[in-house]
Amino acid sequence: MQQPVMTKNQHPEHIKYLQPKFRGEIPITGKVFSKKEIEWIKKFRPWATALNDRKIVPGNPEQRKFVAVIQNVTLRLRRARSYGINT
Repeated sequence: MQQPVMTKNQHPEHIKYLQPKFRGEIPITGKVFSKKEIEWIKKFRPWATALNDRKIVPGNPEQRKFVAVIQNVTLRLRRARSYGINT
């Protein structure tokens, strides 16, 4: 997994979401996520969640694309569930 693209002049509001450590449950068996992916999740999940929840605004085109992809996936999951498809 690629690290998010950070600009030299990263927005200050982004920085606070890059600081916290992830405290959730992550499957560590290697069957769902690789060790590298788990480290990415631990490091960037608070920041990625803040972007997706619109607590912070994307600072560059790559971040805008990231948000668009996540929101599209979320919309598709909601639609599938509304049709009774278990995701």
